[in-house]
Amino acid sequence: PLWSADRKKILRMAPAEYIGRYMKNWFDYSIADEMHQLAGDTAQGNALGVLAQAGRKALALTGTLLGGYADDIFNILYRLDAPQMATEGFAWGGEGRMDFVRQYGVIETVKKEREEDNACSRRSKKSTTVKRRPGASPLLFGKFLMSNTAFVSLEDIASELPPYDEQVIEVEMEPHLESAYGEIE
Repeated sequence: PLWSADRKKILRMAPAEYIGRYMKNWFDYSIADEMHQLAGDTAQGNALGVLAQAGRKALALTGTLLGGYADDIFNILYRLDAPQMATEGFAWGGEGRMDFVRQYGVIETVKKEREEDNACSRRSKKSTTVKRRPGASPLLFGKFLMSNTAFVSLEDIASELPPYDEQVIEVEMEPHLESAYGEIE
C-alpha cells in the first residue's frame, strides 16, 4: 500500500483532548478562574467545556460575568450546561447565539429605504441591518444564573483575607545588565 498507519510512534494529543476522551468524571471539581476570558470560540474556550465535563462539579470564577452584552455569556453557559441551553431551544453556534440575544439581549434593527431615479424607471433600494446593543434582560439571571451562581463581593470576604502590605525592595543589577542598561539610557 502507498500509505499505512504507523502504530509504533507515540500517540500525541492535547491534554484537554486526552482528558475529554479518557477521564470523564475523573475529577471531583473542575475549576476555571477568569472564565470570562474563556468565552470565545477558541481552543481555551473549548478546553473549558471539556474540563467542566471531566469533573463531577464545575467551579467557574470571574470578576467580569458580562462584558455588557447578553451573548457574552452564551458560550460559557453552553459549555457548562449544554442540556439546559438545548432544552431552552438554543443551538450551538451563530444562529443559537442570535436567538439568545433576541430573547435575553437588546437588538437594534435599522431599516433604510432610498429611492433612485433612473432614466427609464424609479426604483427604491431597501436594506435592513440588525445589530446587538449593550444590555441583558433580568430574565437571563433568573433563568440561567440564580440557581447555580454565587455573587460575592470583596467586602464579603475581606475579613478572611490576610492584611495587605506593599513594599519596595531594591535589588542591585548584575554588572553586565547595568552596563547594557547604561547604554540604553
